[in-house]
Amino acid sequence: MARDETEIRQAIVKKARGLFYSKGVSRTTTQELAEEVGISKKTLYRFYPEKEVIAEEVVRGELEALEREVNEIFALEEVSFTERFSLLFRKIFGVIEKFGPLWMG
Repeated sequence: MARDETEIRQAIVKKARGLFYSKGVSRTTTQELAEEVGISKKTLYRFYPEKEVIAEEVVRGELEALEREVNEIFALEEVSFTERFSLLFRKIFGVIEKFGPLWMG
């Protein structure tokens, strides 16, 4: 994949993340997203055939970030297991709470 295509994909997901968190997936139109990225709707569909596929990419990115953070928490040797467990649950519940706006009607 050419560098330009990678950059376009990243731009689509980045703009989608902002729109999805502020408006929800269902209230964000593909036209609106394409305009935010500065591409045509046809180009958007060439990269992502459905809006839900973009939403999956957004969620996947958030989960990958969560996985890194969980690994960092468990690597904290100076913190007791109980404290690490508490940090872990706060982090997980924070992510769950963060996902809420994605699915607002």
